[in-house]
Parts: sequence; structure tokens; C-alpha cells
Amino acid sequence: AVVEEPEPLFPLPLPGDAYMTSSLRTATINQEIMVLTCCVRRQAGDAIVWYHSSDPEGRLPRRASVDRNGQLVLNPVLREHAGEYECVHKTAGGVSFDKGTLAVVGGQVVAIGLPQQCRA
Repeated sequence: AVVEEPEPLFPLPLPGDAYMTSSLRTATINQEIMVLTCCVRRQAGDAIVWYHSSDPEGRLPRRASVDRNGQLVLNPVLREHAGEYECVHKTAGGVSFDKGTLAVVGGQVVAIGLPQQCRA
């Protein structure tokens, strides 16, 4: 019998497209730190901007901050961090973005379908 590989649920982005990763698949609320990364090929002058679905202006929830590397640090993870995030990579040549979802399951925040590290 021939075994066919199933189609991936999340097609791999084309080179140069942004994609999001999470440092942890699950993080205990009020105890652990979760870091979201927008994986891109950055050049001088590029910007990474983060948005959260809970705010019409896209403002980030409390205890969520962007570090100097453009990573979103949730320290510690809170229930209000659940929701959809969007990372936007702005370059001189245009914009690429990705969306990712965090959900509350019991006493943890779970990164839904996000890889844990950027591809080399």
C-alpha cells in the first residue's frame, strides 16, 4: 500500500514571508514566560510590529512587551494574553505578516499550531 503524506495544515510561507513561533507550546498562567517571535530576514531599517485581537487599536495587553529584538515577551503569561496575535514585518519593499493564536486551557496558555523555533 502506498502511504501518502497528508497536506500540512499550515502551508510553509515563501522565503521572505513572516511567520510566528512560540518559545513554549504551553505556559502555566502567572508562572512562566512565553516569547513570540516573528521570523523574518531583517535588514537595517526594518520594523516588527505586534497587534492583539482584544483591542480595536491593536494595543498589547498588560505584561506583554516587545524587546529590542522585536520579540513579544509575555512575562508572566496571563489569561488575558489569550487571543489572536499578528506580527507585521515592515520593510522598504513592503509588508509581510503572520497570525497566531493563544488559548487558555485550564491553568495554561497554549500556542495553537505555532512552531517553537525559526527555521535556519
